[in-house]
Amino acid sequence: MDKTLHISDAFLEYIKEVEYRYQMNSEPLGLSTGIDRLDERLGYIRGGDVVLIAGRPAMGKTAFAINCVYQVAQKFKEEAEQNNSEIKHVLYFDFECNNKNIMQRFVSLASGIPLYELRHNIENYKQFEKIALTGNEINQLPIYLCNQISSISDIKDKIYAFANRNKFGLVVIDCLQLLSLYSEDKSNQAYKKFMQDIKSIAEKLDVPILILSQLNRNLEQRQCKIPINSDIKDGYRNIVPYADKLLFLYRESYYMYDKEPKQYKRETKEHFEKRYKEWQEDCLEQNKKINVK
Repeated sequence: MDKTLHISDAFLEYIKEVEYRYQMNSEPLGLSTGIDRLDERLGYIRGGDVVLIAGRPAMGKTAFAINCVYQVAQKFKEEAEQNNSEIKHVLYFDFECNNKNIMQRFVSLASGIPLYELRHNIENYKQFEKIALTGNEINQLPIYLCNQISSISDIKDKIYAFANRNKFGLVVIDCLQLLSLYSEDKSNQAYKKFMQDIKSIAEKLDVPILILSQLNRNLEQRQCKIPINSDIKDGYRNIVPYADKLLFLYRESYYMYDKEPKQYKRETKEHFEKRYKEWQEDCLEQNKKINVK
């Protein structure tokens, strides 16, 4: 099929989108991550987008993804109720956490109970009651979890089968490097084909797909730990080009504790205490940045 398009036709498609945004005024043209400043930078998440979310362990990839899923699912539920329309659904593929761990994260978001508390024994009835009541909200969210996956073919089959039964709104894949690619082929070409297939699915179904990705360990050997494109693990040249948006997760505070000052042999106590205080203040400042909404 000839896919050539005259520029006038392309402009017509563009002006329709501009007109829609003008009529909607302040309404976002896409899904929100739940973080306003990030939405502004990303231009929201739109149908057909493939968004790559990359980071080292303990940077919060899964936490970010689940927070996004929770926010989006709530929005889908509200829109369906307000417009008396069919509800959109979220499909979450996970290859690392079991359902119990995932539910702990959702319960923490819905109840406000810190995640570390949910991972220990429930100490009082009020806490148990709060968790039980949270279930009423979570049970109504249009979220489906899937962790029985062995290949990209399974993902494709699940997505298309799900799309035939439900109205789709978002797909999340956590995470790329834990997925068996094409008969255990972890070559660069396998990742390229995976990204091509995912991009094709996103465009065909007009649904955004979020993919979590690990970063190379080589990053830890650098003095500056802020990620760059070449840190994407396993054939980044065949992964990044197929992502419409690339988001690195980085927490300076994670590395701050490795920089805890030690007193030099000839350093005065006063000078050391000053440096130590400055380090503590930097740690507190970095911790505040993590909680920015």
